[in-house]
Amino acid sequence: MPWVAVEGGITRQRLILATAGTMLALLLAALDQTVVGTALPRIVLELHGVELYPWVITAYLVCSTSMTPIAGKLGDLFGRKPVLLVAMIGFLGGSALCGLAGTMTQLIIFRAFQGLFAGFIFGTVFSVVADLYPPQQRGKIQGLLGSVFSVASILGPPTGGLLTDYVSWRWVFYVNVPVAIVAVLFVAVAMPYSRSKASWRDFDFRGAAALIGFMAPLMVALSLARGQGWASPLVDSLLVLAAVMLGAFLFIESRTATPIVPLWLFKIRSFTIPVLIVMFTAFGMFATIIYGPLLFQGVLGLSPTFSGALTIPMSLGQISAAVATGFAMQHIARYRWLGVLGIAFMVMGLWNLSAVNVNTDRLTAIGDVLMIGLGLGTTYPLTMLTVQNSLPRQVVGVASGQVQFFRAVGGTFAVAILGTILTQHWSGDLQSEINLPSLPAQLSVLANALHYVYLTAGLLVCAGLVGSLFLREAKLAAAKPAREAVQEPAVALPGEPVFVNANATTAAVATGPVAANGLGATVEGVIERVGLKYVASLEALERARAECISDLRAVAAETAKVYESQLAAKDQEIAGLTRRAEAAERQRTELDGRIYGLEDELQKHQADLRGLIQELQVMAEATERDRVAVHRLAGLVSEPAGSLNSSPGVPGDYRGGNSK
Repeated sequence: MPWVAVEGGITRQRLILATAGTMLALLLAALDQTVVGTALPRIVLELHGVELYPWVITAYLVCSTSMTPIAGKLGDLFGRKPVLLVAMIGFLGGSALCGLAGTMTQLIIFRAFQGLFAGFIFGTVFSVVADLYPPQQRGKIQGLLGSVFSVASILGPPTGGLLTDYVSWRWVFYVNVPVAIVAVLFVAVAMPYSRSKASWRDFDFRGAAALIGFMAPLMVALSLARGQGWASPLVDSLLVLAAVMLGAFLFIESRTATPIVPLWLFKIRSFTIPVLIVMFTAFGMFATIIYGPLLFQGVLGLSPTFSGALTIPMSLGQISAAVATGFAMQHIARYRWLGVLGIAFMVMGLWNLSAVNVNTDRLTAIGDVLMIGLGLGTTYPLTMLTVQNSLPRQVVGVASGQVQFFRAVGGTFAVAILGTILTQHWSGDLQSEINLPSLPAQLSVLANALHYVYLTAGLLVCAGLVGSLFLREAKLAAAKPAREAVQEPAVALPGEPVFVNANATTAAVATGPVAANGLGATVEGVIERVGLKYVASLEALERARAECISDLRAVAAETAKVYESQLAAKDQEIAGLTRRAEAAERQRTELDGRIYGLEDELQKHQADLRGLIQELQVMAEATERDRVAVHRLAGLVSEPAGSLNSSPGVPGDYRGGNSK
């Protein structure tokens, strides 16, 4: 699906409306993850389903995570606009159903339904940016989209609390309806749509089924591991099932022409590194969101209200860093250092939180949370823009969906692993210890357990930090060219001129003869300076050319792989049709032979029939003669003797005996 830039015909007003509708759609899905958590205790109390409490969250998480990569593939095949509209309308319907739920079982089913379409939203909205904006303008928009998660984390909990306390917990879901209607109208009216020639035959249904079969038991196992432990037979069985389905998924994807997740993407550094970054930085994000209130209340002795407010600096840091990074990427060629710096901030913040104890100053803890937010905010536009600007257009949706997919998977692993670490180092009762802050021994145990939680999260985020050092920046039209030298490509593309070595040219100009005095010296000096500037320009052009050639080769190679796989599939289809045609031809030849044989037999039977008819006619004539003769003979026998004697023409010998 070709992207439509502002210069491509879409007006500025339509572009703003389409972007606003996309951001509202993302806000819907992101806000739903934070606003519902506040209302869950009241929901459980009213619907009487304490034992089903975790499944309200798990059902939504499993469905949304599983659908994210599938949505990206559907967007690549049929366009973002129809997929996004279906996602928002389905999410609207799911929200209304959740508000009408009368039992916990109904709520879980409706939350799963809502999660399906939330996954479609997550897997589509970031790809829309690549369709609406050219590469040099995507950074700031991706930064704004990344900030939506932070806005949702700020507005979600208080909104859910207010609606639950003063209206009804059902309005936690009903509030999505008007926002979804506005978003649907914006997208339907303003977003351009490109017709696709793809059909449902191009969709990998087997791969989609295997992916869901892998993700569902994996997510459920990780959710159950927090309560039942990793040694639980149910958890182990689900993990084994997930491993089997993962093998089946990889087998299917490696042999289909249009896979849900093209496996060759993982061979490209510009895709693999961003995926690793978002997956490992998710540990730092969830460690702060989930265990931050526990740290503030259980160790620093703060009230729940104040401890909840302390997460706001993290969200504000995310918003400011995401927007600033998106704008900065348009002007910095080596923007991977923004990611290195941001993730380093995350590691420092997590390290400092691991050292928090009862004597730690509150402002210090707030600063640490702010550092984590700043670091996390840089990863949103950094990873998404790198992926979208480095890969072929036909897989942008799939690749963007994979970034969101691995962020969700990393968060799920983070909750399970960090929860296990907390349980291993602390087995106290949270409510009793928070309400009794005068027990330093118990608080010391809690601080020690959280120390290991944040230390583990920091070590895992270090993996993302190392990966950011190897990130390959995508080319942006507005970015400044790099200063360092680039080696000339070993093989030139066909039809391209081969440049001479710029360093050798520079040396030749620098060592040229210069006049000792007078006008000659001035002219020579001017020529030398102009030559040096010209050579410097050649160097910059040569470096840019080399980078462009490298990028083109990578894109051409991957595009060729896609087309080769598609051609191979078409060849197989043609071969199958050819075999069917040959079999049909053989059957036709056999039928012709049988027809000829039947015609010969028919002619033979016709000849026999004619002979039989002639024989019957001869027999009939003979029979008729015999019948006439018999009739005559019978007449003669029946006449009297006198009449016989008087009958004319009868010899005298037959008249009453001998004539003598």
